[in-house]
Amino acid sequence: NHFLRVAERLRQTMSLSTSLNKIIKSEYLILNGKKVKNIPQILKKIIYKPELIKILNPKKLSMIHGDLHFQNILVGPTDSFKNFMLADPRGELLGSDLYYDLGKLWHSFNGLYDLIHTDLFQLKQNSKKLEFDLIFPNKDLVKTYELIKKGMKEMIIDYQKIKDDTFWDLKIYFNECMHFCSVMPFHIQNDEEELRAKALYLRGVY
Repeated sequence: NHFLRVAERLRQTMSLSTSLNKIIKSEYLILNGKKVKNIPQILKKIIYKPELIKILNPKKLSMIHGDLHFQNILVGPTDSFKNFMLADPRGELLGSDLYYDLGKLWHSFNGLYDLIHTDLFQLKQNSKKLEFDLIFPNKDLVKTYELIKKGMKEMIIDYQKIKDDTFWDLKIYFNECMHFCSVMPFHIQNDEEELRAKALYLRGVY
């Protein structure tokens, strides 16, 4: 499901944006001064690693939210006197992988999706050399997200469905990456630069 979704979204993105087409087709990118292998090449490697696929495959399916990023978590007293409410659920009726939801949370506070989605970033680029520097200038806000991440990592290891899973962090980061690498078509602005879509993709590469 992940591989098919990412492949289709990459295809859509390449058809919608010339600049992103060039980025996705490249074998390597220079990201924040480091030469990194691009997503299509990484996925090709993963697909041919059966032991890794076995690890990433969910042992069983659970009912999940399906789009559990921060903007879908409403905090504060509700009409039913709850402390929070989850909005816009998209979970599969037959169940899905709980790490899908955890990957969504991680892409909010670890990948800083919220800051990219609201254009609180800078992207310096040399398009000819495919060199990019992705910067988040608001250091106080970044620090807040780092504290959330620290608290979440401390809390999650006591969660019954996580604590016995040796590879919980690998599964979360894999899902986070898949989310970033499949979201670009929804952020195409048709402004030639496509800074937001580029930043989201580059975060997935990172």
